[in-house]
Amino acid sequence: MKTIQYGSEYMEMDENTGNISRPEIGMKGSGDWCVVGAVLFNNFGNIVARADLSDIVAGNIKDWQYKNGKQKWHVLDYDHGSFRTWMSPDHKIY
Repeated sequence: MKTIQYGSEYMEMDENTGNISRPEIGMKGSGDWCVVGAVLFNNFGNIVARADLSDIVAGNIKDWQYKNGKQKWHVLDYDHGSFRTWMSPDHKIY
């Protein structure tokens, strides 16, 4: 299990499937909501690097934020048929 810090909330991610659980509210991972990877944007909003779930699980993303606190890597998830990019609040997976 990996921990997702999403703002002030802590969630859990299954390392094999990427399923997200929210223990604070008793929600277990159902397969409808999962992490699929992460992306890095440049200053113009273009994607310049991608990481898949195996990179996240292996710990290949070391710095989720820049030194000034701005989000560097953004999580990609799949939720009930839609791919989404997490832009805010600040988040990291460890």
